[in-house]
Amino acid sequence: MERPGGTRARRSAVPDARIPHDSFDRRILGQLFDVRPGAPASGSEALTHWPRYAVAFTLMGVAAAGTALSAYLLGKMTNEAYVDRNFHGIVVVAVVAMAIFAIKGMASYGATVMLSAIGNRIVADNQRRMFDKLLQQNIGFFADRHSSEFIARLTTGANAVSR
Repeated sequence: MERPGGTRARRSAVPDARIPHDSFDRRILGQLFDVRPGAPASGSEALTHWPRYAVAFTLMGVAAAGTALSAYLLGKMTNEAYVDRNFHGIVVVAVVAMAIFAIKGMASYGATVMLSAIGNRIVADNQRRMFDKLLQQNIGFFADRHSSEFIARLTTGANAVSR
């Protein structure tokens, strides 16, 4: 094949690395992730977890508010130390700052754990549905495939949804 400028493109000795779409992909994954009109939307799994998402977003809001309050307290502490020269005020602002950072840390941790749990539940639900579809196949479907293919596709197929 000729490139612009007269150079020739070399053919790679490595075969095409794309995964072939065999009947397993079409039959199992096609049934699982149905894209026909009237099929459920792809985000329908997420809608079932809306209360957990609401808690996670609330915790993220608390963490963001903690960040804003810490910036405000830095200015307050500077005024207490250098303008007012008030040691008691510095101690109060320092204790409030420690409380804010503790609350911010707990809120960030809680949001991370909540979102991780939601993602794990969605992946587990997808794996369960794919396994149920796999169990509905006839014996001829399993005869010409190795068992490791099924495990690999169940694992990577369900985890691909989370990315």
